Amino acid sequence: MQQSVVSAVTWNSGSVYYLPRKDIGLLKLMKLAGRLTLFVAVWAAVLAPLIFLINKFLATTSNEQGLAIKLLAEVCLTGTILLASFLVTRYVDKRPFVTLGFDRQHLVRDTVVGIVVGFLMILLCLVILRLLHYVSFDYSARIDPMALLGYVLLIYLNSITQEVLVRGYPLQSIESQYGTVIAVLVSSLLFAAMHIGGVDLANGLIPLLNIFLAGILLGLAYTKTRRLWLAFAIHFAWNFAQGPLLGIPVSGQKLYEWQLVNLSGPELISGGNYGLEGGLVATLVTLLAIGALFLPPLNRVTSLKGAGGEATAEEDLSAPSGTLS
Repeated sequence: MQQSVVSAVTWNSGSVYYLPRKDIGLLKLMKLAGRLTLFVAVWAAVLAPLIFLINKFLATTSNEQGLAIKLLAEVCLTGTILLASFLVTRYVDKRPFVTLGFDRQHLVRDTVVGIVVGFLMILLCLVILRLLHYVSFDYSARIDPMALLGYVLLIYLNSITQEVLVRGYPLQSIESQYGTVIAVLVSSLLFAAMHIGGVDLANGLIPLLNIFLAGILLGLAYTKTRRLWLAFAIHFAWNFAQGPLLGIPVSGQKLYEWQLVNLSGPELISGGNYGLEGGLVATLVTLLAIGALFLPPLNRVTSLKGAGGEATAEEDLSAPSGTLS
């Protein structure tokens, strides 16, 4: 039987995550660029027809259906990015889709831990700002429960889309050629670049720094677990708690009518109209969260040992080509 040489990460639970063999020199960069370009092209190809249909649908709807339209658009984005990832991993890399980070083991645990981490980050930001007298609360604000439920789904779908787009195939492809550190750093730069449109660069680079640091946090959430569930949950909890729940702008965008929390004081500290992500308090809290991933007990939860055994890396593992299908 024909053999294919790959790299693998495996642990005692028996789960194996295949990564393509490392190439050398310019060939390595060219292959990586080609794979990432193909990934984006496949996503664009499956998304384009849906964009056409959504635009036709928008022409027949009213502005009052705004949340429903956003949900429809996000379903399309999430569905197509997952389909593109499946097609590229299955038919280009010839490896199981589950190796992209969708191993269901510890799905519930990683999700709960991620939601707790995200909520605690927001809480810590508010505590610090309260001590500085840079935040106030409007207890008379009224939240629409049905709209809030809609935003739960919207924010979670958006978190999946962004994580698969950055920490999914791209990060893992870069990691297979250049290693984990480079992959996390480059994917974090990409994550910051995705949000540059909402940043007023004339007012400073703190928002981009914070988004870059969030990218590192989420990248580590994947690389330490080899699953995307933890990154999904942290991303969701941060955006949901800051945005729809408390009414604070998220990355400069405010999509809801109510506002329970009002930020004041210097924007450099609180973030001001950009939201918490625009201030140094969020910088401090994100750095603390990154450090917490390496400290017990969170390190025991997020490490590969927590997946059922001690992680071992095996380079140049020979495996029948059929096992990659």
